[in-house]
Amino acid sequence: MSDVNVYGYGTHLPLLAQALLHTAGPVLECGGGLCSTPVVHALSVATEPQRMVVTAEEEESWFVELHKFYACEWHRVMHVRSWERFFERMGQDWSVALVDNDGLRASGDWVCYGNRLAVLKLLLPETVTVVHDTQHPFIAEDAWWRERVAKSPFVWTHEACGIQTTLLAARELPEIGARTWHRR
Repeated sequence: MSDVNVYGYGTHLPLLAQALLHTAGPVLECGGGLCSTPVVHALSVATEPQRMVVTAEEEESWFVELHKFYACEWHRVMHVRSWERFFERMGQDWSVALVDNDGLRASGDWVCYGNRLAVLKLLLPETVTVVHDTQHPFIAEDAWWRERVAKSPFVWTHEACGIQTTLLAARELPEIGARTWHRR
């Protein structure tokens, strides 16, 4: 069996798991899904002290499904209409944040990366941030994003199936699988 993910889903999981395993504190998932939400939930379920997890989802149908299966005392699943209001209410003190929140599609292609950039601008630089689909020109060529990456003390990228995920951190995290990681 090949270890290549021919569908391209879940390609962000190696860096997300890395961030979760090597940090402590609250976790923010900006955009839930069938790959990331179960992993975030499972890797947080047995932590001591118990990590707070918040899955914030823009699309109501995803919110309903994720809430049904994952909402509990320590894992909040919230419907977000405004990221600015969400951060005003929830604060910015997150240990780890996954940013994968694109909710608009046209003809099967993602057409809106603006929300992703808006969320990134609201996160503190100290937050270990995992950003999915950073190969997309809307993100990769954005001046703010390029400056954010350049100023980040530690940057890891992982590419699979032509999809790139980037992890930004203010401190070094132990590496695993050195052959598949690129670190600046």
